[in-house]
Amino acid sequence: MTPEYWTELMDRYLVGGLEEEEFSRLEEAMKADEELRKRFVFLCAVDASLREEAAREVATPTEVRCSQFSSRLLWTTVGIAASVLLYLGFSDNPSKSPPSVGLGHFTSETTAAGKVGVLAKAIDSGPDWQSGATLYQGEFRAEEGLFELNLNNGVVILARGPVHLDLRDPMEIFCYRGSLRFRVPAQAKGFRILTSEREIIDHGTEFGVQVDETSSQVKVFEGEIELVDPDQPSRRMFQGDQDQWGEQPVAANYPRIEQLNSSFENHAALRRKQWNEFLEVLKNDQALRLLYDFRASGPWGKTIANEAPGAPPETDGAIIGCQPAEGRWPGSHAIEFSKGTDTIRIHEPRKYQSISMATWVRLDSLDRRYNSLLTTEDWDDNGIDWEISHNGRPLFHPKSGPNFDHSQSTVNRSVMGQWILLAFTYDNEAGIGRHYLNGLKLMESRKQKRPVLNISYAQIGNWNTIEKREFRNLNGRMDFLAVWDRALSEEEISLLYQKGAVER
Repeated sequence: MTPEYWTELMDRYLVGGLEEEEFSRLEEAMKADEELRKRFVFLCAVDASLREEAAREVATPTEVRCSQFSSRLLWTTVGIAASVLLYLGFSDNPSKSPPSVGLGHFTSETTAAGKVGVLAKAIDSGPDWQSGATLYQGEFRAEEGLFELNLNNGVVILARGPVHLDLRDPMEIFCYRGSLRFRVPAQAKGFRILTSEREIIDHGTEFGVQVDETSSQVKVFEGEIELVDPDQPSRRMFQGDQDQWGEQPVAANYPRIEQLNSSFENHAALRRKQWNEFLEVLKNDQALRLLYDFRASGPWGKTIANEAPGAPPETDGAIIGCQPAEGRWPGSHAIEFSKGTDTIRIHEPRKYQSISMATWVRLDSLDRRYNSLLTTEDWDDNGIDWEISHNGRPLFHPKSGPNFDHSQSTVNRSVMGQWILLAFTYDNEAGIGRHYLNGLKLMESRKQKRPVLNISYAQIGNWNTIEKREFRNLNGRMDFLAVWDRALSEEEISLLYQKGAVER
């Protein structure tokens, strides 16, 4: 099981939502894993701090929701706390105080384990790979497309599909298939490419490797490499040298950086044009209440206009602290949320029986326990809260309930740094709420309570109030957000993704 899975179970335990079987699984895992025990104590401390803070904000005592397994887990909690304190050395020094507990996301080292680089550019690759995707140890595979991979050690790889690689670590890659060009900086000298028959060791150079089902080829464009054949002594190859092996000659066609950059710019321009045309069609929907493309406007460049038809002027957004940034494609517009004070404030005075919300967002991390997308400042009149938990669960709940919170960690590390479409729909008549990610339905939940919703004064991206000392920060970019006063169909959500995806 992944660290994210165990963190999710711990979170659900703290709010009383853990099943018997899940509790037993978590209990056994913590007995065997010291890191899990440390994480559990950390989350308990965060939970206790939040409850204590909430209790100070109200006149009556706050009701604490306890798990049905609390008495059974008491020995575990006490034993774990003691073991963790001993591990950290607090028991050996009575004067030494435990570290203060902040409200940020618990980021275990295992979360980033296995990261080998980033997919800088992807062209005609379909939905599986997108520019900006983080690369982890393991397979990189695509039937078509043109790619630029930037490894953590500075190695740049151009690849043309079909391509099949095993990214073992930044210094070693196994190539099963593909047409590849490598640019290796001096600090990555010794970088190795393995095929089923040869090993290529770099000595600071630019070279190409092409592998297909029957034959392989290597060519040195600049510098020096070492070619290792298990049946012969290794030999050095220099600029202009090439070699091939296998059943028949290879018709090599190595990708070039000029070709990739030109194709990337042309592809991005076409996709941006198609999206802008779709936005014009979208504006004909009379149910559309809010539509932001995050192009800064106004005399001081501190306003984002509401492009929805007949929108009241107060629904324009006021930019507070945020900086303009590049959106999904070069030349498109976005707003970047990087500091806790960055936000966009709006006023939407109209009520909502049903509602749909959709945003194209690039998440760089989930730093807070709650990471806000759109949150009402005052919840008292059925205000709403649309956000993502620190462990990647999409959440939506009005003040008076019901909660439409997804129980699964679906916004995980695989989408960090990529543009994704998040959407939520609420059908008041049916009492059904649905969460979506990239056009696909994640969950559907039916509730008896069916409130009329009110956005009123709200904040996009980040939500914070000095009075309550609460912060729900978003770390990333947003280049589209829309709100309708009806529940969009699954087909309409899917179309939003198809028309707006970076790659198609």
